Amino acid sequence: MSMTVEEVKEFLERECVPNGYKYTLVLASVTKRVLQTQMPEEYRLQFLGHLEKMSNGEQWLTAEMIAAVDPMDDKGEEIAREIRKVGPQKALDVYADTFTAFASLNPSLITALKMSPLYRYLKQEASEAAPV
Repeated sequence: MSMTVEEVKEFLERECVPNGYKYTLVLASVTKRVLQTQMPEEYRLQFLGHLEKMSNGEQWLTAEMIAAVDPMDDKGEEIAREIRKVGPQKALDVYADTFTAFASLNPSLITALKMSPLYRYLKQEASEAAPV
């Protein structure tokens, strides 16, 4: 489900999503876009290995969350291309700072965040604590 830029911003503020999670999901989307192209099998395996390493088990970024991220579209790639011009050290921060734009173009990024164990736990706790 698409969200407006304002809705994405509100979600990120309300859920206190760390920058590392934001840029990791953006990089997962970039990687999945790259995997849609023709490449030698050894490179494909390397990119798949990068996706596998993006999850950290069952605590926050799970394999299920990474799997839920869709490949980046052309507009997102245009933004990412400009960001890469700042160099690899700064690019991660800029990916995180512009996550709202990426999530507006690719709603699967928010879907993935909502799949996190912590998010689901907090939602369950809130629903159980709500008066009936």
